Amino acid sequence: MHKNTKSLTLTHGVTSALVGAATALALAVPFASASQAATGEMSAAAAGQTLDDAAITTKVKAALLMDEKTKSTAIHVDTREGVVTLTGKVRDIDARRHAVHVVQGVSGVRRVDDQLTLASTAGVSASEQIAHAAEKAGDAVADSVITAKVKAALLAAPDLKSMRINVSTRHGVVVLAGLLPSQRQFDEAVTTTQEVGGVKSINTHALRVGKS
Repeated sequence: MHKNTKSLTLTHGVTSALVGAATALALAVPFASASQAATGEMSAAAAGQTLDDAAITTKVKAALLMDEKTKSTAIHVDTREGVVTLTGKVRDIDARRHAVHVVQGVSGVRRVDDQLTLASTAGVSASEQIAHAAEKAGDAVADSVITAKVKAALLAAPDLKSMRINVSTRHGVVVLAGLLPSQRQFDEAVTTTQEVGGVKSINTHALRVGKS
């Protein structure tokens, strides 16, 4: 009789443990699925942006090759978040301005980052060189102001002020990086940044949701 009682007690204990484990697993699965879904959506968005940038790069290269004034120049093209960066050497300032003008006319281009250099500065006035340098310096100052405003806005948001979100800006494109505990805070960080004046677009490839 005692043996049967012990056996029943042991069986009941094992059954309870199995039920508890199954319940915990059932509760964990939805959270894991939600996390995987969020990660999948972010990966899909990143992949989509990469494809868009690749398409823009291809169209820009084609436009430069088809243009009579730029087809013989060695201009390197790189695109990120719709911002096209041009590097290489061109004959003179007029050629550089024309190349930028051609690229600005390509659909999908949000901004042109002119990093082109002159094959020779002969014949280029000092005032023109200074004006070009001042334009680039102005872009850098504007980006630093946007970064400061975004950081202030994130700190002012009740659900984000304790979060460690890194902010950087290049030509009006704000890059957010860090780890947030929930999708709600992720969405709030993006919305808060979008409301800051001067922000052209937001790169969230380095902003993730999860536990540290």
